[in-house]
Amino acid sequence: MKKKDRRRPNHSSTQPTSKTSSSWSATLGDKWPKEAGMVGQNQQLRTTSSKTSPAPLPEKPIRTHQIQPTPQSSQPGKKALNIISQQLPARTSKTEIVSLPSAELNRAASNNRSQTRQTIYADRMSQFLSKKEAEKKREIPIILGIDFGTSSTKVVWREAESDRAHLICFGNRLEMLEDYLLPSIVAFDGDHLAGGLDALPFLEKNSQANGFTNFKMCLACVSSEKSDCNLERCSLSHWRPLLARMIDDSSGQRETIEIISALHIGKVISLSKKHIVENLRTRGIEPQIRWFVNMAAPVEHMGEKSVLEAFERVLKIGWWMAEIFDEESGPHQLDDLLDCYETAKHFAATRSMNCFIYPEVAAQVACMYLSRSARDGIYAFIDVGAGTVDASIFRLASTGQEPQLNFYGASVIKYGAAHLEVIASRQLAERASTWFKSIKESRARVGSAMFLLPEEAGIYLKNAYSWIEKKVESELRLLLGESFAKEQDVRHFRGLHLFLGGGGASIQVYSDASTKALSGLATNLTIEDLPVPQDFDMNGLPSKAFHRFAVAYGLAFNVTNLAEIALPDEVSNLTREEIFPIRQFQEAPTKDIC
Repeated sequence: MKKKDRRRPNHSSTQPTSKTSSSWSATLGDKWPKEAGMVGQNQQLRTTSSKTSPAPLPEKPIRTHQIQPTPQSSQPGKKALNIISQQLPARTSKTEIVSLPSAELNRAASNNRSQTRQTIYADRMSQFLSKKEAEKKREIPIILGIDFGTSSTKVVWREAESDRAHLICFGNRLEMLEDYLLPSIVAFDGDHLAGGLDALPFLEKNSQANGFTNFKMCLACVSSEKSDCNLERCSLSHWRPLLARMIDDSSGQRETIEIISALHIGKVISLSKKHIVENLRTRGIEPQIRWFVNMAAPVEHMGEKSVLEAFERVLKIGWWMAEIFDEESGPHQLDDLLDCYETAKHFAATRSMNCFIYPEVAAQVACMYLSRSARDGIYAFIDVGAGTVDASIFRLASTGQEPQLNFYGASVIKYGAAHLEVIASRQLAERASTWFKSIKESRARVGSAMFLLPEEAGIYLKNAYSWIEKKVESELRLLLGESFAKEQDVRHFRGLHLFLGGGGASIQVYSDASTKALSGLATNLTIEDLPVPQDFDMNGLPSKAFHRFAVAYGLAFNVTNLAEIALPDEVSNLTREEIFPIRQFQEAPTKDIC
């Protein structure tokens, strides 16, 4: 049985081409231009443009209304949306107190304030569009590669003309790795939300505030039609304080996560754009920038249309919210933020944008397969994050006209590096419970030094290592079996190449688990490091830290320059011709033509 058609869409036309529903790219409306550089002045990257009516959204939004676009201004060079209050129905909120005698008056006043805020946000976003169209300077293409991680977010940007990639430092210490890792956390105190660089200081100053993490995993979970995720029972974050302030309807949980994710991504984009503009100005460059933004989604979910649409929607809404965050930093009052989100969602649905989603692992190994030293073969990539271990096995075939990645299997293992201390802490809690019980029953005063000796603490951590190793090894064995079913030739798996990446890649337990799981077939298994690309500026950071930025680096490319992708459900029982494609050469002209 052959794999499905994995051809890249035809970029010679500005109109989207039809594809089968099984292809991950069929779920995205955006198309990259065919040119190796960046697109020109035309905006025809989608069938829906700023001059057409927006297509209906696939899901019912959390709000009880939809914003309808108004006609374009007749004056040349202007596309300002004069959104009037009648076209922006008021939000409803669970915070309305209907028991008060003046409830109706209060609701009317709140609705008017909401309409006014949304009108102001719409005008400011429209001014940005008008300014972009009025500028006649030569545009410089800049690509942002956003690695939206579970625990931290990293960004790499590329100057398309100079073909150099640079890191975004979110702090002032260029030599410190931590300043390049923006925590993926949003804080909420019941009235204000803080994200980006504001989140941690907000939590430190406000003891009543809650920090929300792991929302990347929650975004994939609540958006998946295969999942029965319920945020009320979520073990990753305590969402109830925030859910209590949101609209309570069938899509409330999904959009709550999208609002939080869009806030975080919007802050990331705003900070990144400021950094890049300042960088260019210090070099005497005052260009009009044409922005392109790429973000990754886990390979495991790339075949799910609902998840892809959620990631794409969050990226686009975050882009428009960043236009407001550029001028309004700091925490945001909840109602103001919700109005900003609603307005940005309208603009994201009605404007063509250069925002794209790409498989996470495929971006992570771009530095490998784009290298001249790349070798065809079967590879395993184990990305050890704080919350999860993202594992995949794929075949690289670079003997054709362009690189091809056939993913044989992918798995998200929920035993990341942070679970080591969690498991050790549980053992410690059991020990503490016994200790306190003995004090209670004996009524004796026991010094804290007698509670736990250093060597005992090491035993608890060792037990946690052993438990995690067995769990990860078991999951990887299942992944190897699934992958072998796609190419049932033991000889091809003997020389499997293993790459370890992510913040926990240096922890011995994960390399041990990977080696034990894969060596059953890969008798000549080799563990390799990702090569540091020559076009990547590490800002003085050690080369061993590159694996932390590999995803963002791979995303900082025009996606048409990256490998073609075949997802696990698109690959089955490959033939020899599909495994080893014949290199295609351009025919030389005949002597008659010469």
